[in-house]
Amino acid sequence: MEAASAIEVHIFATSTAELNPRAFRLVPPEDVSSIFYIKNPFTFDGKDWARISGRGKGWSVYKNDIGMIASNGGSPILVVIPRIRTSHSKTRHRPEQKLFPLTVAKAFFSENSIEEDYPRGSFRFNDQRFLTEGFLYCDIDKVDLCRPADDMPTQIDLQTFKACSIMNRDSLARTTLRLEQSKVVSGSRITIIHGEFRGLLGRVIDTAENEVTILIDSLNHTQSMLKSTVRSAYRVGDEIQIYNGKYSGNIGWIVDVDDQMVTVVNVEKDMEAIIPVIFFS
Repeated sequence: MEAASAIEVHIFATSTAELNPRAFRLVPPEDVSSIFYIKNPFTFDGKDWARISGRGKGWSVYKNDIGMIASNGGSPILVVIPRIRTSHSKTRHRPEQKLFPLTVAKAFFSENSIEEDYPRGSFRFNDQRFLTEGFLYCDIDKVDLCRPADDMPTQIDLQTFKACSIMNRDSLARTTLRLEQSKVVSGSRITIIHGEFRGLLGRVIDTAENEVTILIDSLNHTQSMLKSTVRSAYRVGDEIQIYNGKYSGNIGWIVDVDDQMVTVVNVEKDMEAIIPVIFFS
């Protein structure tokens, strides 16, 4: 209950048969959120990634970090690259993202604070669970997550997540494809695949780490958006170079575009190939 003093709590508890007026604890307003468990109102069925809101005890340091949605023993969990403060951490900054395997935990902290094999293949430290290779994980309904969106890790984060023993191979393939499609540079022609401008074409006029600024020609409007919401747009007649697969290194011209695939020809080399858009630039 919310009360201004211990006397108010005592009076309320005395008048309520189910409560013990001698057993209560005052909690400062700033700590109230840490003692309540509010089930995440969103569903993440079919999602590979989720963004952490930063609310809840122990999670503020992970605000806006991306977590991988996986399955452990049939139950959905969130896997996160840890941010553990050690004696080497810069105290004025939040700890950097870095794997925290059991060997590192033992090197920096007392073995009495570590419970191994909890369950088999993982360990517990400071009431948090870790996979053997050093990822933090928890049941997905035990962490407050942002509303589901088209969230994805950065290329650097994905390289780290590849070391996770429970990463789904299909999830890796989907994410790799989407990250490749989101590689754009200034001047690139793109199509918007999510959000209110979905389906419109534009041209990149500026890029940042996770965002691009797009000039939408049909609206004469400039809009900043996440890289994950756009992909390169190709047209018949575009000259491209293939950089993966059987025809790697060849230059050709697009003669047909079909969603994720294009048909590329080079008459001089007697080449005609139908290839995924991630295989060329």
